[in-house]
Amino acid sequence: EFKDTLKYINSIYQQVEAYGICRIVPPNSFKPPCPLKDGNIWGKRKFETRIQEVDKLQNREPARKKPKTRNKRRKRRQSWTMVSRRRGHSARSEVNEPAASDDDDRFGFHPGPEYTLEAFQRYADNFKEQYFRVKDSCKDMYSSDHESKMKKELSVEDIEGEYWRLVEKASEEVE
Repeated sequence: EFKDTLKYINSIYQQVEAYGICRIVPPNSFKPPCPLKDGNIWGKRKFETRIQEVDKLQNREPARKKPKTRNKRRKRRQSWTMVSRRRGHSARSEVNEPAASDDDDRFGFHPGPEYTLEAFQRYADNFKEQYFRVKDSCKDMYSSDHESKMKKELSVEDIEGEYWRLVEKASEEVE
């Protein structure tokens, strides 16, 4: 049934249509294909990355709610005025573009380099190896099983735990 998932969904459609929703639980042996690993789809295409300074998440400025306006004309005028003031123009000068968003800077996102999927995988693997090796070597450099710990595969819990440690009690700069 799961060799062609769309065919399977189509075959049960008549039965489940009346309910409006259907939960399909695949067997444990089902391993869906990963289209990201298909070289024909991605090949050498590059994608843009964003850099987030994780160590600054805890100490960022609070997000401000945007004021609600009653009519669109007033809202549009306020946006133009805000852009005009930012650029040093008088409040009366007309700017024909919407107000720029400061959300990227406020939440620590900055433009990053472009990568192919393969290059990004190498970069991520290298970062993980370097970051966690340095962290482990500081803790137990003289431990007899230091080498085996460095070769150990990190669990999702290890990585997520380190992420939250950095967010809550940053002790170093991490992007």
